[in-house]
Amino acid sequence: MMNLIDIAEGVYLKGLDYKEIVLVEKIIKHTNSAFEIIYKKNDNSIHSEILYNTFENSLEIIAKENLYNSNNNSLTFKLILEAYRLKHAFTFDPYLAINDSKIEPFPHQIEAVYNILLNKQPLRYLLADDPGSGKTIMSGLLIKELIFRSNLKRCLIVTPGIIMDQWQSELYEKFGIPFEILTNEKLNTTFSSNWFLSNNLVIASLDKLSRDDSLHSNISSSSWDLIIIDEAHKMTASYLKNNIKETKRYKLGKLLSNTSRNLLLLTATPHNGKSDEFNLFLNLLDRNRFIGKHRTGVHTFKITDMFRRKVKEQLVDMDGNPLLPKRYSYSIKFKLSESEHNLYNKVTQYVKEQFLKLDNLNKNVNKNAIGFALTILQRRLASSSEAIHQSLVNRYNKLNSIINDFKRNKSPKFDLNKFNEPYIEINFNDVYEYNEENFESLEDKISILYTASENINELEKEVSCLNELIEASNRLKEFDYDSKWVELSKLINEHLNIDNRTSLSPKLIIFSEHKAK
Repeated sequence: MMNLIDIAEGVYLKGLDYKEIVLVEKIIKHTNSAFEIIYKKNDNSIHSEILYNTFENSLEIIAKENLYNSNNNSLTFKLILEAYRLKHAFTFDPYLAINDSKIEPFPHQIEAVYNILLNKQPLRYLLADDPGSGKTIMSGLLIKELIFRSNLKRCLIVTPGIIMDQWQSELYEKFGIPFEILTNEKLNTTFSSNWFLSNNLVIASLDKLSRDDSLHSNISSSSWDLIIIDEAHKMTASYLKNNIKETKRYKLGKLLSNTSRNLLLLTATPHNGKSDEFNLFLNLLDRNRFIGKHRTGVHTFKITDMFRRKVKEQLVDMDGNPLLPKRYSYSIKFKLSESEHNLYNKVTQYVKEQFLKLDNLNKNVNKNAIGFALTILQRRLASSSEAIHQSLVNRYNKLNSIINDFKRNKSPKFDLNKFNEPYIEINFNDVYEYNEENFESLEDKISILYTASENINELEKEVSCLNELIEASNRLKEFDYDSKWVELSKLINEHLNIDNRTSLSPKLIIFSEHKAK
């Protein structure tokens, strides 16, 4: 009869879990007759159970060499044969993942997976098809095909947090692949010192991984058969003179690039128009090939072996018909009214005057913050009269309150940085790394606060100027006229032929930005 004391770390145990043989990871002795066993199942999930002497008759230690012994067990033998059949099934059906999934792929998706990605060893690739091309479907096909071919056991998908659930549901519903989403709760309750080692199929938030430095050592000590990064263009770096300025997301990209032999980057916007930054982006795929600044006439981007981009016009269905409606792009010009033009000129002049002051400010002043605040005002000016009006009012109220506080306290000296202290933790070099939920709130704080006025007299002049701008925007509001909105209304009513009496109206999406609260 087996004794509990015979159980040791690393042995295989039968009878602890009625479904399968498990691997003992750790043993905690509570008393001579009570042991806590922490064990791993075949799916790498970790469990624990307290065993007493009464369990001894139902447990059996299995030698590793006997795990798959099929003596006198026809069911085990059949399962072994089936496992070998599945392992080599792709050699008889080259499109096994398609036939075993709930999808009807399009030609460009089949081409990407079976003609390109599966033939890359190692896989270091940038897939940059237009939005709507189904990059999630292509990723799922690739993952499942690699699993069938015994080339993938551990896969990490890094994506913006807002679409993690979408990735998880699509991979499970369409391909039957169960991915775990990394959460703080799972990190805090794991038995393992490294959660990544206990989970083979993981979806993690791009911002969570880039900002949480405590996870970086766990990532670097984990190995993955494939890492997929969605919205990879967010991993940006740039040159500041001859020095490379790396964002936290870019540093994460470098870390992930070193952690896996196979790396697939997904994005619909691979190039921002700056060759140096694109070169740094490609460095994530090949650090030897894309090194140093891009020099026109010397460096050329011949990357067809590691890059594909198909625009919407190239996508067709199985019959060769366009997959998406034809896209037309054109700009509509309109003239500002006299009042709008007057406000535009006055606000532009105010912003220019404030920018000119920056060169004369002392080194202790956060010039980046002030410049960013003025840039926000410029963008809201171009957005709408209501957006700039509210921004001006908010800025006036804040700066005027600073003047009142100064006079009330009778401070001997006006300190430009003193009232910036509540927001001193903002890193303006990485301001565009903030997620969308926080970025708008951050913009509002910055736009009303930072100023180039160095003393109380300059601040009073600036507040007086803001008051004049507010009066001009108020006069514009009295007319209740917005040229941009009038032109948009014409476009909707005349060109799109929307009829509210029917349910057959075309869908309309209007993108706007830079509102002020």
